[in-house]
This record gives sequence, C-alpha cells and structure tokens, in this order.
Amino acid sequence: MQDQTIETLALTPFNKIRMGLFPKDYLYNKNEPESFVFPRSDDGWDTTRFDLDYFANLERRIAQLAELGIEADLILFHPYDRWGFSRLGQVADERYLTYVVRRLAGFANVWWSMANEYDLLTAKRPEDWHRLAQVVAREDHAGHLLSIHNWLEVFDFSAGWATHASIQRGSDEMGGLVDEWRHRWGKPVAVDEFGYEGDLDQGWGNLTAEAVVQRFWSGTLRGGHLTHGETFWSEDEIIWWSRGGVLRGESPARIAFLKRIVAESPTGRVDALPGDWDAVTGGVAGEYVLVYFGDHRPRFRDVTVPDGMRAEIDIVDTWEMTVTTLPGTHEGTLRVQLPARPGIALRFRAAA
Repeated sequence: MQDQTIETLALTPFNKIRMGLFPKDYLYNKNEPESFVFPRSDDGWDTTRFDLDYFANLERRIAQLAELGIEADLILFHPYDRWGFSRLGQVADERYLTYVVRRLAGFANVWWSMANEYDLLTAKRPEDWHRLAQVVAREDHAGHLLSIHNWLEVFDFSAGWATHASIQRGSDEMGGLVDEWRHRWGKPVAVDEFGYEGDLDQGWGNLTAEAVVQRFWSGTLRGGHLTHGETFWSEDEIIWWSRGGVLRGESPARIAFLKRIVAESPTGRVDALPGDWDAVTGGVAGEYVLVYFGDHRPRFRDVTVPDGMRAEIDIVDTWEMTVTTLPGTHEGTLRVQLPARPGIALRFRAAA
C-alpha cells in the first residue's frame, strides 16, 4: 500500500503530504501497524531506543517523495492514540524529538508539524508546545518549516518559532478568514484541513468535489495554501485520508487546473487583491488578475480593466477546466457575457 500511495502521488498535482510518525486509532482505522517508532517487548515500549528498521523505511519514503517534488509535513504528535504515545512524559517527548529531528533534518523536503489537533492532546498545555517547539528549532540545523495544527482553538502563530499557520477550519467562511489570519500574524497561511471529498457519515468526510474546488479557488485567491483530502467509503476501510492507496475523487484534476492557472501568472503565484464584494480577486496587481464568482452564476458582468492595463480577457470554467479568450484586447469598462453557472472566473492578462 505504501508503494501504491507513492505511485498515486506521482500522478497528482500535490506538492505536500501530511503524515504521522505515530499510528492513528480512529474511525475506519483500527488496524495494528507492522512497526513503530520505539521497539516493544512484553514489558511495553522502550522509549530510550528507536526502531531502526522503522526509520530506515521512513527515510526511504521521504526520499521517494523528494524525487516527486513533494514535501513531507511530518506530524510529531496527535491525540488519536491507544498505545500511549500521546502521554510519554516530558523526558521521553524531548528524547523522541531530538532523535527524529537530528535524523531527518538532512532531508530537504521535510516540514515539522508539532501536532495534529493539538488542543485534543489534554496531557499538554500551551507552554508545553512552546517548550517542545524550541527543542525542534534548536536541533534542526537546516531551519525547516515548523507549525502546529488545531482542532477548534486556533493556535497563536505569533510565536517566534512558528514559520507559518497550519489551520483546520471547515466552514464555508474559511476563505474569508484567510485574509484575517494572514494580516493577524504576517505569516503564510496553510488551511491543512477544511473537510474532505468523500461520502462518509461524518460532516468532515462527505464534501462534494464541487465544494472542494470552490474552497480551493476561494482560499488560493485570498493568498492561502490549501490541503486536499479524500474520504470515500470502502468495505475494507482503506481510506486515503488515513492510509493512502488510490484516489477516486473528481477534485484532484480540477486542483491541477488551478495550479496551472496560478503557475501562468508572471510570478508563478497569486496574492489577494482588492475586488468586488461578491467575488474573490487575486493575482499580480496590474499584470494578471483573477476574479472568481464561486457558487454564484451571473449571466453577464460589467467589469473594469485595472487602471493602466490593456488586457486580454479569459472566461475560466473551473469545473470543466476550460479557458475561453474574448476577441481583441480591452481597456476601461465593458460587459462580459458569462455561462450562468457556478465555478466561473474571469482572468485579465496584460497584453503584450
């Protein structure tokens, strides 16, 4: 299954994967792993030693991800635990972090996530997370990206050790909050969990592909960075979001299309730009502007080309993944006829 996961990722547009070092005990994930961070005997875990075979395999997988251009966002702690790893105690926690960081910091494609849903780890307080993050920062000679991920209580990312915000927020208002978060901390914002494309019985696990694509466009044009996930029911309970395998959904192809649209900007990225109240606007000011209407479906739109810009105008269908260019070049205000369906964007490109 690990091989299959790597093969699947090679065919996707994704350039980061969140992955835990400790196993997960949760819905649809009750299997017993083949190996662990620590060796185990009849007396329990020996937290003074580490399973070298486990780490050799982990290193092999991180290297395979590097060959695909994919960052390994390594989750160091999480609450979904029946083995005792979420309550090791201060000494064992710090020994574990020291070993992991010293061993893996030499990989260029590693990020550190202090925790998944840190606020459910009731054995730790905010001061513990600051102390543990300082251990990671101190032991990491390469200064990899470092953050922490929430359940309900968003962490205060003004902390000096936090290089970016890693946030879970599942509401439809998530896109608008990206603006607030970016300005609050002055740091990049990764929405690492907003829900998943799938059909599970849980609200976080049954988003439509259309909803996923809309959230990607809305969050990206506001200057955020979003993480995809998939949760389709399977009789064998092999579900991508927890175990990998294969992807079955319709959103990855549309996310690849968005990635292409972003890459075509003069800078290879987009930033949030001022725009109308009922559309999301992003791009590169005066050169490359995207206006996204989300789940609205205007039949036409009166638009104004940015001052000083002579533009080619494209109608972008974010679901059908098509780009239709209007004839000629344009300045000032004009009316653009639109398809009257959700998921449409306009693109203004500075004419040569």
